[in-house]
Amino acid sequence: MSDKASGHEPVDGTSTVTPLIQATNIEVVYNSIILAVRGITIQLGKGQTVALLGPNGAGKTTTLKAISRLITPEGGEVSKGELTYKGESMLAWDAYKAVKRGIVQVLEGRQVFPTLTVEQNLLVAAYSNKIRRSNIKSALEKIFEYFPRLKGRRNTRAGYTSGGEQQMLAIGRALILEPKVILLDEPSMGLAPLVVEEIFEIIGDLSQKESVSILLAEQNASIALRYADYGYVIETGRVVMSGPAATLREDDNVKAMYLGIDESGLRQEFGADTRRKERADVFAM
Repeated sequence: MSDKASGHEPVDGTSTVTPLIQATNIEVVYNSIILAVRGITIQLGKGQTVALLGPNGAGKTTTLKAISRLITPEGGEVSKGELTYKGESMLAWDAYKAVKRGIVQVLEGRQVFPTLTVEQNLLVAAYSNKIRRSNIKSALEKIFEYFPRLKGRRNTRAGYTSGGEQQMLAIGRALILEPKVILLDEPSMGLAPLVVEEIFEIIGDLSQKESVSILLAEQNASIALRYADYGYVIETGRVVMSGPAATLREDDNVKAMYLGIDESGLRQEFGADTRRKERADVFAM
């Protein structure tokens, strides 16, 4: 994807451009005991796609929920640092206010209403956004233009659709809220490679055509870095590497640890002993 006004110049995170979302040295604690995120600094610009990469349990989901404010009902809080949207502090916001301001999260595992039809799932979102009845039809058609698979399944109960269709529905339900920012948590999880490609193509279209900013947490670094503008590698609650997606794709450490490719260009299995040793050396904190 092409670079956008992202606030990511220079790479060290400083910029003269005010980012849409800025998290600065945030720490997230659950139940006043468990430290899940340790001083993360990230930013997201208008119309930009940013990938949060890292293994399971690294802190990617917690970072997304800190931004969407969904951590509060789960017993979490941002205990240190600053979190802003268009320069305004978000720390006192609840999730409802975040949605009304245009920040919508698509949760891991899709989370559709299985007993409702595809169209009813979309209507629930439309009515919650108080879209006028006269505009409902055009709003639905817009979703079906992006996700033609859903149009043919509009009267099917969501629980009887495929995993890929449910992921499309979850993204469509977010899109009908007319968001400025979509937070995507593991959109490729459990899906066939061809379906993953299809979904990421749509994500790319949303970013370019709708000027929607997208922050996605993803373990599949290979596809995430092909569609993102910028990336952050997170491990044990910290950012250990960041840069333009094109740069990260060519980085030897990222290739070895997340793309499964060694210095000779050969694809390696994840979890190899040599890989673990290299990771410890490179990211020793």
